[in-house]
Amino acid sequence: MAVRLSTILKTARFVNYRLFDDMSIDFHPELTVLIGKNGAGKTSLLGGLIPLLTPLIQRIRLQTPDISETNQGSDIKNGRLEFVNTIGIELDVNGIEIGFDPENIDVKESQSTKYAEDKNGQSIKNKVTLNWFASFNSDFESDLDASDNLAFEVLNDVSLKISRLLKANYKFKERSEIELPLIVYYPCMEAQEWLDLPENKGSKIDQKTEYRAYDESLTKRSFNYQRFFSWFKGEENKSRQNLEAKHLETVKYAIYSMLNDDGEEGRFHKLETNYLRFPEEGELEISQAGEYGPIQVSQMSSGQKSLFALVSDLARRLCILNPNKPKPLEGNGIVLIDEIDLHLHPSWQRKVVPQLQKTFPKIQFVVTTHSPFVLQNVPSESIFVLDDGKISDKKYYALGRDIDAVIFEAFGSEKYSTETQEARDLLKLINQCYDLIDDKEYEKAEKIYQKLLKYLPLLDTRMVEFRTALDLANRSA
Repeated sequence: MAVRLSTILKTARFVNYRLFDDMSIDFHPELTVLIGKNGAGKTSLLGGLIPLLTPLIQRIRLQTPDISETNQGSDIKNGRLEFVNTIGIELDVNGIEIGFDPENIDVKESQSTKYAEDKNGQSIKNKVTLNWFASFNSDFESDLDASDNLAFEVLNDVSLKISRLLKANYKFKERSEIELPLIVYYPCMEAQEWLDLPENKGSKIDQKTEYRAYDESLTKRSFNYQRFFSWFKGEENKSRQNLEAKHLETVKYAIYSMLNDDGEEGRFHKLETNYLRFPEEGELEISQAGEYGPIQVSQMSSGQKSLFALVSDLARRLCILNPNKPKPLEGNGIVLIDEIDLHLHPSWQRKVVPQLQKTFPKIQFVVTTHSPFVLQNVPSESIFVLDDGKISDKKYYALGRDIDAVIFEAFGSEKYSTETQEARDLLKLINQCYDLIDDKEYEKAEKIYQKLLKYLPLLDTRMVEFRTALDLANRSA
């Protein structure tokens, strides 16, 4: 038996939230990349989704929705009394019946759960968009309600039925394949901060269930190295005792696929706990091909640690959430990532988004970035520019384009820097050389060219242009 609950973030609206007066966005179903100047509202948009996604997790866990700790009155736009954020989530359920048809509903009561049938008493289609809003006022009071009255009832109905199936899996040792959506937010943090967070043991009531995958998933503690390390050692112990530890290799695969460049499948390998220096707790090491040998995870570069933190936590959560799914990395969900390019070399900035989508193909990613290299692998329909508290209507084309064009068009930055006097003087010399060649004053242009050699390499495109023009002129003389 296979049961799947999948979600897609469809829309969001933010009214009086931080810098937003009234801003709406329609998310791409696979990838939304938010760009904009500092202070444009990229991080604010992700933050505004937290009180909206929190009740989704709470309903799935059969908890009473409570968003009182997800935000504070300080998020209200200056001069306003409250903010109201609204979300639209597409819910798709396969394997169990739910009753919900917005156009043809006949609501009934059954065992304290509302459901719906069509006029012939047949089960209704299992895909629908649900809407709800979250608000906070200046008195630090919160409110949560559904824009349509059946949204939370449908979530309750689905979650209750899935909960019964999960309990049957544990009680009767059944192996029903039950897929739940992952909902997680990774804030912008320094790589070392991820490693230094103390372990939180998580929810007591969910310790032995799939729901552990949601522990702290929408907080600044979403990745906790000690929590990951404890899970990893537990899986290693299972493997040593010849117990099933299939998820250990799955998580390792995800980590290797992100850390290794194309054609370097074996560069990073053999992630394992070493107990030689710390016999009681051990330390996590990863081996590298060649002369480098194994290094501790804490000794990795900031970029490597950032990728390690992101991918290891994503893979671990998906394995916990979908223990009986043959390919848990193909689980669905909504993942928010702030500043996905942080600490990454340009070559990794280019690959991070496509590699994440390849490793986690059913995840809907919503990310922010300041990197033109990230955009070079992103289709135009996935690029959203925040400008003056609104989503720009202009289309930006970056896929496969040269970096200068992306920097100028998508980020609004000049092709060449003029921030310092030295840079302005250099640009002045370059323009003089162009003008002199156009005016056929080649001797003067040659002198400028020789000056430029002190600042620019021979293979700079402008230097190549100058040298070619001057050589052609000399041959014609």
